[in-house]
Amino acid sequence: GVIYVVETGTDLLRGKVIFVSNYVERLLGYTPSEFIDNPELWFSIIHPDDRENVRSTSFQIQTSKQPHMRVYRVRHKNSRKYHWMEDRVTPQIDEHGTFKGFLGIACDITKRKVAHEGRMSELTYERIVESIHDAILVVDSRGMIVHANRQAETMFGYTPMELTNKAVESLMPESFMEENVRHRDQDAPHPHPRVMGAGLELKARRKDG
Repeated sequence: GVIYVVETGTDLLRGKVIFVSNYVERLLGYTPSEFIDNPELWFSIIHPDDRENVRSTSFQIQTSKQPHMRVYRVRHKNSRKYHWMEDRVTPQIDEHGTFKGFLGIACDITKRKVAHEGRMSELTYERIVESIHDAILVVDSRGMIVHANRQAETMFGYTPMELTNKAVESLMPESFMEENVRHRDQDAPHPHPRVMGAGLELKARRKDG
């Protein structure tokens, strides 16, 4: 799956792309920087028949401030073939309750779409997380890890049992532990979707040190 973050500004469909995970190049042939440098790109590769659905659901997410799942087709850069995407979108809301943009996970469901002749089965939360090719840690308000996907286990060298109920700060260099606890405590009263350390080079510590 492809993780992305968009700040919409005045245009819901051509907002500033803050982050796109690297898997987008493997899936669609475009690099993350191509999406970041060209706000027009994403909407331009959506199938013409699906653009109205994407437009209307974008406004629905903005006004309701509630997550939404939508399905549409996007065109591959090189093959020019369309891929069916299941896009789970969460609105980004600041501490004042103002809508700022979208955080989404888009998964390729082309094979499933064809196999079931358009009838889609609901993906569970765990299956979505496991399908993502980036390391994902789900952390509760106490800073305890409640779920880690296979890529996270590979990255950090811990088994699933070792990661579950482990403090996320234990995966950080000691010099960053106290600062992260302070930031987490500040964010807890006003939770909102965001990418941790967006635009920064983060450091983590494996099990072997």
